Amino acid sequence: MNILKYIRLLFRKNRKVDFHLQNRFLKMMWKYLSVKKNSLFFYYNLSEYYDEPHRYYFTLSQHVNNCLRELDSVRQLVFDHTIVEFALWYYKAVCFPEAKDNTEKSLELAFEVMGEAKLPQKFQSAVENLILVANHETMPISVEEQIIFDIDLAIFGQKEIIYGEYEKKLRREYEYLTDEQYAFERSEKLRAIFEKSKIYQTLFFRSKYEVRARANIKNTLLSLEAEFQY
Repeated sequence: MNILKYIRLLFRKNRKVDFHLQNRFLKMMWKYLSVKKNSLFFYYNLSEYYDEPHRYYFTLSQHVNNCLRELDSVRQLVFDHTIVEFALWYYKAVCFPEAKDNTEKSLELAFEVMGEAKLPQKFQSAVENLILVANHETMPISVEEQIIFDIDLAIFGQKEIIYGEYEKKLRREYEYLTDEQYAFERSEKLRAIFEKSKIYQTLFFRSKYEVRARANIKNTLLSLEAEFQY
């Protein structure tokens, strides 16, 4: 651990601390993973990534908090919820809209923490697989992989007003694109999701979100496609 960095993080001015999330992270590390040493440093270091000024939705208080709530709703379906939770904290740790290596960099950070915490190799490999699935780099196979895949897409199935706020904040994260460029690129991504035979892998999330997700995506596509067609 870099002592100077830890001191800088510990005494950073104007730190906005969400104690609910901080305590949850520490509980995961202390209670479920038996990692007492440096856990607060790990959290502060992670929060530095999520506090970057270009983020409007992919923050701890919004994205991660929402994902953790979804995980709590399916905890009984997951064999080892701690592996899924750890992956949820880190899979969007590095998130630059223009970058092509966000998943790779997020994995590097996760491996750095897992290595320093001396977590078992089996745990590290499972987290790696989950992060790749959550970022749609690979397709889900195991139950845990299907769950994290669905959690990442859960935002599409939220009430219209919540989903609408997500889309607005996401647009701000891509402010380097013109409206027409953004509309074209975003509509391509949404159409790829919409045209799948099923958006969600698990019966739980399909029953909960599939219908509303399709309605939300369809309405957004109509709006976006109007941007670059005229």
